[in-house]
Amino acid sequence: MIRTTLSGDSVTNDKTKGSFNVPANTAEGVPFKNETNTEVQIHFEADGQWQSGPANPITGPEGLPGELLENLQFPDYTPFTLIANNKDWNTAYQVGIQNELSVPAGGTLWFLMNDQKNLYYDNTGSLTVNWSEK
Repeated sequence: MIRTTLSGDSVTNDKTKGSFNVPANTAEGVPFKNETNTEVQIHFEADGQWQSGPANPITGPEGLPGELLENLQFPDYTPFTLIANNKDWNTAYQVGIQNELSVPAGGTLWFLMNDQKNLYYDNTGSLTVNWSEK
């Protein structure tokens, strides 16, 4: 069972599913913390729309495959897609619409959009991420 301290989620010892909101204008990300002593497998599923500045198209968690952009925060992944960043291990994962990820014991994944560095300030919208322990 996972415990998390996300706003909007109640904290219980037997939490096995929930949801959280990821605003498009956060460059740091929204934390998802595994407060247990064991690694857990979590299924993440995202929905919603956001826009990376007024000149760019509206997109969802899948981002804009095929777009080529310089200066992306996570250059190895699809522009504007939803990312889970494990800062402790310097590892990022593309979540997109859905993905299943291992969250290490005591570990935190930071959820954010894969935008260009220093350009999060003009983003609008948000994504809702539903999660469930596998």
